[in-house]
Amino acid sequence: MGLIVNEAVNNTVKYAFPEEKRGEVTVSFKSTEKDFYELIISDNGVGLPQDFNIDETESLGMNLMRGLTDQLDGTFSLENKNGLKITITFRKNTDIDVQK
Repeated sequence: MGLIVNEAVNNTVKYAFPEEKRGEVTVSFKSTEKDFYELIISDNGVGLPQDFNIDETESLGMNLMRGLTDQLDGTFSLENKNGLKITITFRKNTDIDVQK
């Protein structure tokens, strides 16, 4: 999760507020129901281009965040409205694999 937050915040600093524009970045993490969690990283910046397609992007950062979400067996979604909102939901993994 730390790598996802790092990548999202770095992308915000680089792209969301061009020409020294100011704005806000919000990171929240909460339990939504028994054993389920939600991570939201959002900003009020310029958002993604209108023709952005997450399934066709070659963005290393976006693909990294999606791959890390897959490792959590989670879902990754984007909302491009008044800035960008990344929502990741996943279930708590209670399986511990101890190898000796």
